[in-house]
Amino acid sequence: MDLGTRAPLSKTICGDLVLEDMNIVVERVHDDPPAAKPDTVTVPGRDGEILRGITYESRTITLECRLFEKKWEDFETMRDVLVTYLMTHGEIKLVVRTHPDEYYMAHLNSITEGDRIGGTGIGYLELEFIANSPWRYSEMRSVNIPSGGSASFLVNGNLPAKAKVEATYATRSSGSTVWGVRFDEGDFAHIATGSSSSRAVVIDGITRSASVAGAVAMITLDSDWPVLSPGPHTVRMDEGTGTATLTWQERSL
Repeated sequence: MDLGTRAPLSKTICGDLVLEDMNIVVERVHDDPPAAKPDTVTVPGRDGEILRGITYESRTITLECRLFEKKWEDFETMRDVLVTYLMTHGEIKLVVRTHPDEYYMAHLNSITEGDRIGGTGIGYLELEFIANSPWRYSEMRSVNIPSGGSASFLVNGNLPAKAKVEATYATRSSGSTVWGVRFDEGDFAHIATGSSSSRAVVIDGITRSASVAGAVAMITLDSDWPVLSPGPHTVRMDEGTGTATLTWQERSL
């Protein structure tokens, strides 16, 4: 390995803006884990409170930036372009160089201008973003499930991923009107279609909604909304036939 070379740093992307392409270098990224917020309840006859679960508060991401321009006027123009964009676009996709394959949905909370180097167009800005959803997201991933068959796939990240199943189905020869898939020989998602003819079916564990032929429908009472833990999985056609697509979004803390 050539120790005299370094891999190029990943770029910082704020919505439609790429900071490094604007001569803005992100020198440090502060990205502390979000604070945990216990969900407790008081139970009669027991001392103290019982922990029902844990939620997480919003996350703060701070970027320490250095701006390079030939003269002060250019520096101030670039600063104003950046500030105006961030303050008028609200929540944006934020990609930081410490996690180049993931993004936050965040909004600008504050911007602080630091010292300038005299006689140059070099100055400093500190950008503070708030992510109301504290998770980092990956782009949507998908796998095709063949009719009557199965597909294997890997879920990355370190949090469960919500998933969606979409298909144009044809029921079994037995005339069953239930269509669905099963994961890892365990959890399954079934939907009563109300017909044995081919129809478009959606079981969406991301929004917890379902539809048949475009009309709102419900999954069966014994079904689970598709949620995938990190690691390897297999999904198979469990009821009915017809090719389907499984889509999921990976998340990290």
